[in-house]
Amino acid sequence: SSPRRLRPVSHGARQLDNTIVPEDIFRHAMVPQTATARPALVPVAVEWSDELLRRREHLVTIDVGDASTPLFGVDLRIIDYTESGQLRFRVSIAVDGDVRSSDFEVRFGPNGVRYVLDGGPLAFINVGGRRTALVEWFRDNPPAVYFANGALLLGDELFTPPRMDDRIPYSRERIEAWNWAGTNICEESQKTQKRPDGIVTLTSRCRNDWAG
Repeated sequence: SSPRRLRPVSHGARQLDNTIVPEDIFRHAMVPQTATARPALVPVAVEWSDELLRRREHLVTIDVGDASTPLFGVDLRIIDYTESGQLRFRVSIAVDGDVRSSDFEVRFGPNGVRYVLDGGPLAFINVGGRRTALVEWFRDNPPAVYFANGALLLGDELFTPPRMDDRIPYSRERIEAWNWAGTNICEESQKTQKRPDGIVTLTSRCRNDWAG
């Protein structure tokens, strides 16, 4: 028999389904805890706040010392990939081949976190017609710090994924393989000529088969 395909279910049907236990859903939710000390976790990445990423990148500029560049030209990365010691990240820009960098440390305390300049020149962000020191901007718009175990730090809120021991893996028998015969994986778009061998053509065809 063919594998079972998942069909959309209306919200009303879900609300009337007595087999759904809400506690089972929230049991796997990431509930934040207040971090008053540096988490004993290995940071792997750092990202600008959602509020900043929703803005048009060319309308936001970063100044490091006497150099400036649009947000899309800024490098934001973790400095120390360790589970102890300082939790630091670096903001770097390159202007005419010259790299300027400012280092920041996340300091924890009972009253929240502070972002302290730990090396390099002062750095500023220009957004909405205002120039603000990055240490102040980070206070109101904390960057997201990701850890190796899947945890996420936003300001002093630490989101830790629940244990995976009791999770039931998705049944492989319910996964239906697509037939990629005749599809050129190097061509994604259909383009104006509606290429029959593009990836978009395949996904559209499979989506229509699934909906039907």
